[in-house]
Amino acid sequence: MMTLREGMHMIYDSLLFIGMAIVYFTETIILTLIPRRYRAKSIKGEIALITGGASGIGKLIAIKLAKLGAHVIIWDINKNDPRKQADVICRYFNIKMLVKTLF
Repeated sequence: MMTLREGMHMIYDSLLFIGMAIVYFTETIILTLIPRRYRAKSIKGEIALITGGASGIGKLIAIKLAKLGAHVIIWDINKNDPRKQADVICRYFNIKMLVKTLF
């Protein structure tokens, strides 16, 4: 048999679940009705410093930010790869980039 404390705990958990479900359902409805252009910030013309941007995830982030119109700065410890990456992005998007290596 359930004690009073267990029963109160179960009621509390149920009410918390219902409350959170209402909050998330309302958030979903509101975000669905607001156009995307009002929800996202434009980074066109902003400066983005990508550390480790010569390869891997940094490379993908540099490409994505360049597509969105940001001024991309690639900073990496490897001397050759960042320049190659910058050349590829510059040719593809017809933009200028700054590349800085640590060594």
